[in-house]
Amino acid sequence: MKKLFSIISVLLITITLAGCTNTEVTQLQEQLTDLQTQLDLVNSQYAEMTTSNELNLETNELLELQISQLEDTIIELEDELEYLNSLIFDSVITITLDNGYGDFMSTTVGFNDDYDGTLFDLLDDNYDVEYTESEYGKFITGVDYIQAQYGSYISFSKNEVPSMVGVEAATYEDGDLFSFEIAWWDTNAQMVDAAIQLFIINQADEFINTDKIDYNVFLGLDTLGLSGDYVSQEQVMSQLNIANMTTWNEFLKAAYILDIVGVDNSPAVISLNNELSNVPTFGYASALSCMISFGEVASNFSTFEETVKTFFTTNTPYDLGVDSGGMAVSVLSAYDTTEIDTLIAAYSTWIDADQLASGGFATRDSVYGEVTYPGSENASSISQIILALVANGLDPMGVDYTQGENNLVSRLIEFQNTDGSFDYLFGDENADLMFSTPQSFLALVAYQQYLNTYQTAYNPYIR
Repeated sequence: MKKLFSIISVLLITITLAGCTNTEVTQLQEQLTDLQTQLDLVNSQYAEMTTSNELNLETNELLELQISQLEDTIIELEDELEYLNSLIFDSVITITLDNGYGDFMSTTVGFNDDYDGTLFDLLDDNYDVEYTESEYGKFITGVDYIQAQYGSYISFSKNEVPSMVGVEAATYEDGDLFSFEIAWWDTNAQMVDAAIQLFIINQADEFINTDKIDYNVFLGLDTLGLSGDYVSQEQVMSQLNIANMTTWNEFLKAAYILDIVGVDNSPAVISLNNELSNVPTFGYASALSCMISFGEVASNFSTFEETVKTFFTTNTPYDLGVDSGGMAVSVLSAYDTTEIDTLIAAYSTWIDADQLASGGFATRDSVYGEVTYPGSENASSISQIILALVANGLDPMGVDYTQGENNLVSRLIEFQNTDGSFDYLFGDENADLMFSTPQSFLALVAYQQYLNTYQTAYNPYIR
């Protein structure tokens, strides 16, 4: 296979190590930047193809050939980068980043003989590095797009051998290869993160794009710090026209979406405030969460707040059922009274007592007229339970919500398909993209946030 960028080497072959002028160095650095952009693009294509191939149950010879060609291209681009760096610097090392989900980046970093910094200093000069300080030195928690979650850490190796010293003590010299990747020590946390990443890789673009914004998915992506990767502020504004909205639910979703992208959401909040008297009881929790977040000084807030709290007190979360009860418990987490604490405790005790052996939970039978509709164990309801518990600082993977080796979170993940979507009922032929998929994603993100903050209560709907 011909080298795609061999022309660059030909043009630069006359430049000697000792003879580079400032102008030539600047030109080389610009070419390095362009070449690194090319490599990042090829790595992205490679990750997308390998992930697609892994999910394909049948052998795809054409895809495998394309993957092999991309591997060759990556090697050639890396060689070109190393060569260009060698024309500027005395020494060059290679650094790779791997998040374990197909996102892989390889870059070369140059330094001169008089450089006296540590490996950490080289990293910090060339990447967005996050770290904590301890008596043992700096502990890296993030390098660009690889971020350690609860239950994981960033390990690194030198020349494919795991490092036995910290990043500040590691020695380096020309030609070394340093690899940084996510390693897990908590298998439950790893399972949650894998489910989240599976959705992001395969489904997020379908829910957040220039034509559609699902507010549950957008809230989840915002929690992960990824909302800006999918749509710009301008693209959001082109989709939302408050003047054309008529329902309380439209105003509510617009309020959250506008807040996420940093746009004044007061027109949506004011419109929701004007519609509070029209909110049905099943929307009480959602509307109150939004008003707590953005509209506490609105004219109708206090009246609506008391109406909702009285309704939830009169109709306990158990009376409302697992879904509406869960939403009620979530918003009631914003209040601290003995009466409300009693309601929350009653809901959590009910979930504990009636949890299925599968780790999930079944809704109660519903009676409409003379027809009885049997309850079901479904992903949407389990998601609402997880959100309710996490909002109140309760662990849905804890001993109170575990049956044998099964718990609410692990059971929810069993509803996920290989393409990242979720079924409504376990084993459904078609995924539920309307409710179960976005709600399950948000529930898992909320649980991960709960873990990352050392089991601090988290409610994505109250901002």
